[in-house]
Amino acid sequence: MAPAGQEIAHGPEQGHPTAAAAHHSRVMPVEILGDGTMAGVIGASAIALFFLLVDTARREALFTPSVMASALLRGQSPSEVTGVDLSMVAAYSVLHGAAFVAVGILAAWATAMRRESVATFTLAIALFAFLELGFLFTCAILEPALLDAVGVAPATVGNLLAAIGMAAYLHRWPHDSIEEREAWRRGHES
Repeated sequence: MAPAGQEIAHGPEQGHPTAAAAHHSRVMPVEILGDGTMAGVIGASAIALFFLLVDTARREALFTPSVMASALLRGQSPSEVTGVDLSMVAAYSVLHGAAFVAVGILAAWATAMRRESVATFTLAIALFAFLELGFLFTCAILEPALLDAVGVAPATVGNLLAAIGMAAYLHRWPHDSIEEREAWRRGHES
């Protein structure tokens, strides 16, 4: 009989405390991929919805993804884009989503590999810096006029909202840090 408060292993791990500890002592790659993907989707959705509002208020709905995709895929400057091209919006949505999912997976991996928990604020600041620098670098490489067309201030606010959403999701991540998992394992081997 197990002491009160101690977990009992179920299924194939029953009677094998080291197998149960090994199961709880590491994060599976599928967990990192799944949670990183979800964090990326949250970030991409946050900034997309923010720019939908900004574009609708400033000029024309979906202008920003159309102009970004036109610069990225067609090499057009923002002054050459006359209206919203829905095929460019769709293409940009896929590319933008994939980029955010990649960042989310990287953040989930980095969070899982830490020896101690990462504060939500710290993670949000790191994600924000990464996203903002990525945006500025992409615009500088593709077409510097994109900074004026999209606007640095709206991009900064959008990246901040995306970073906060991603960090909040990853902070609630059910996986403890390596240090916390090792402490759990040591406590349950006794």
